Amino acid sequence: MSGLPFGSEALAPPEAGAERPTRLRVELFDGVNLFVDGRRLNISSAKARALITCLVLSRTGEESRAVLSERLWSRSASAEHQRNSLKRDLKVLVDRLTQAGYRGLTGGRLEVRLDLASVDCDVLNALRAAEAGYAHSALLERHHPFQSIAAGCDDVDPEFSHWLAERVQDLEALAMRAIDLALAGPDLEIARRRDLALAAFNLDRTRQPAAITLMRVHEQMGDTAAALRVYGTLYLAHLEEHDDPPDGEILAEVERLKLATSGPGRVRQGAPGPVRGPLTRPSVRIGPPDQLRSHLLRRTALHIIDQLGRRPGQLRLTRSETADHRLEMVEDEGRLWLQLWRIADETLVWTGSAEDDIGAGATATRIAAALSPGNAAPPSAYPQLIPAAPETQALRLLLSVPGSVPSERRQRREPQPLDPLDQAEAGWRDLIAGQRAEAAAALRRAAALDTDRGEALAAAALGLALVAEEDEAVAHAERILIGDHEPGLRALRGTALAICNERRSAVSCLRDLPERWILPRCFGAVSAARIGNAEAVRGFLSPARGWPMPGGAPGLADWATCILPMSENFNGSLFYRTLLDLLQPVEA
Repeated sequence: MSGLPFGSEALAPPEAGAERPTRLRVELFDGVNLFVDGRRLNISSAKARALITCLVLSRTGEESRAVLSERLWSRSASAEHQRNSLKRDLKVLVDRLTQAGYRGLTGGRLEVRLDLASVDCDVLNALRAAEAGYAHSALLERHHPFQSIAAGCDDVDPEFSHWLAERVQDLEALAMRAIDLALAGPDLEIARRRDLALAAFNLDRTRQPAAITLMRVHEQMGDTAAALRVYGTLYLAHLEEHDDPPDGEILAEVERLKLATSGPGRVRQGAPGPVRGPLTRPSVRIGPPDQLRSHLLRRTALHIIDQLGRRPGQLRLTRSETADHRLEMVEDEGRLWLQLWRIADETLVWTGSAEDDIGAGATATRIAAALSPGNAAPPSAYPQLIPAAPETQALRLLLSVPGSVPSERRQRREPQPLDPLDQAEAGWRDLIAGQRAEAAAALRRAAALDTDRGEALAAAALGLALVAEEDEAVAHAERILIGDHEPGLRALRGTALAICNERRSAVSCLRDLPERWILPRCFGAVSAARIGNAEAVRGFLSPARGWPMPGGAPGLADWATCILPMSENFNGSLFYRTLLDLLQPVEA
């Protein structure tokens, strides 16, 4: 029996002639749920559920009646009332389990005992898995997983809440210690190391060693965007818990990753505007933003650096002293001022400012434009954009207006297996028809085939977001190579990010689109409202008075909510209500 996986003892065949013992399964993550031989047992009493929790999480399965009565009925008027309450709830619980065929819970004169040898518990299995060098699935799905133990019972009694908080802290420490030991072991396969690193990070998202380990695993697997998202998660968690941004080793790790991704990149063929070859791209040296006092401006600076690093066809970030240009960042009266200098003759090429990270993409675009021949950046980055020519159903839907149904532009035929646009169109046809598994497969093929990182990749990212493959969608969205004259790609990318709840990045990406692009502007407005950026909301909806509104604001909000084939995970009612609240003042 020792060779069986955790919790699988019940699956082993009984010995010949032996009666199979009845087992109790207790699930403590996200509540308290009991199962006797796989059959769910409904326990309505929160006190009874808390009682089972106390016994399962005790080290022996046994607690004295005095301890349990004080822990669960501390507010009772007398000790006698405590004892009687425990006796009543314990009898009900024992009777229910006995009727279901389980007899491992017993009450003695002085103690209550649960036979842990006949109990399977997800929390205990998670600890055993960590001790064996594996990450239990419950530790991969949420932040602070142990803090969801016995959810719904935390208001049973103050004494129980205090005991549970201490027990959760002990369990987290035990799991963290076991996972750290497992990560220190040699010759771990990459998938197992990733799961262990993710479990360690989920236990404490402010812990830098866990974050750095997970970032390096993602980098080793070729997913630098995922590595940088780990830092973003740590940044927000650290800011929320300590009211101060992180510092130390992780900043050097982030800088190393961003410089590593700013090497030679692939330029989309056929994109209009000036394009530089790998040998003529200007190099830009950027000093670290550590000297900025405001954590908000430091975050803004990091977002701008990140956006610049995603333009390998236009510029190259470097630490070298032989760079062509340098970008200086100065804090003054709550604003971040940026100055781009040409080093050869100490000429100021461009200057601008930013207050927050919402406009990081637009700021990076203006800096890249200033590096183009003649250093003549337009006053606004987007007024001279050429009209989009949609090649995919995804973009045609984004550019549609209420009351019109976009037609397929590409001739309906058997999709070519090596044509990314054909695969993207096939995926979207399946998506609209409700065949989500087939759609996801075709969209993944389109993303893999689009080496130009253009519209097929962007359509695939949006489609995968709609089938709730959010991690894949965000990873593909980060790969899209967007030039100054390609607002369609920004619309696809930004909408995908908005659906995946990457709201700040979505707002940055969707800004300054053409005024008649209603649907992307609606997604941008809702994302901006959800992060509290009123100025961005006004910018997105400034042309709304000229939009067609059959049925008024409710009709437009309903159209924007339903035009895309959303997954069940999308909170359509919240999107509708938020957009309607934003549109009603415009309609009035």
